[in-house]
Amino acid sequence: MRHPGLVASVVVATLAVVAPVGAGDATPGAAGPPSRLPPDLVLVDLEGRRSTPADFTGRLVAFDFWATWCTPCVRERAGLAELQRAHGPGELVILSVNLDHTDRSSLASWLNRYRLDWPQFYEPLGEAGPLARTFAVSSTPWIVVYDASGSLLGAGQGTRIIEEALESRARVAPDLAGRAPANGTGER
Repeated sequence: MRHPGLVASVVVATLAVVAPVGAGDATPGAAGPPSRLPPDLVLVDLEGRRSTPADFTGRLVAFDFWATWCTPCVRERAGLAELQRAHGPGELVILSVNLDHTDRSSLASWLNRYRLDWPQFYEPLGEAGPLARTFAVSSTPWIVVYDASGSLLGAGQGTRIIEEALESRARVAPDLAGRAPANGTGER
């Protein structure tokens, strides 16, 4: 069955098996998200805009898997909004992927009500969908963070995963932290 509202497609031939790093959220050796951001990943947001990992070069990328029925997920929207305001899309790209088993228009209505102003994606098959499977989503909320070069930094629950990545980036490269790319390609 085709899903006209499907806004994320993933074509990945082979996925690496890694242990997500980050504050003890995963068991070492357990299957987790890919160790590198899949270069052939294609995302289509609710507005129909296409994105690929190349669009995010030079920035931290946080995939945020959530659902409207998940109370901790809904509460986490405020923290994500604050992180996005504080760091801007030049330093941090948040890509929220909704896992509700609902229609696209109901989700769009919910999102409009809460005025979330970062890219929103829809995985109508929930945790069984291709994007959720690629990033080893086992519960919600689930956040997967990649560094500016596309390497996995961590995965787990809560915005602290993103906060730790931002703090680490500031310690390692203080001259780059908070500085926006010179152009839309992520090049400085």
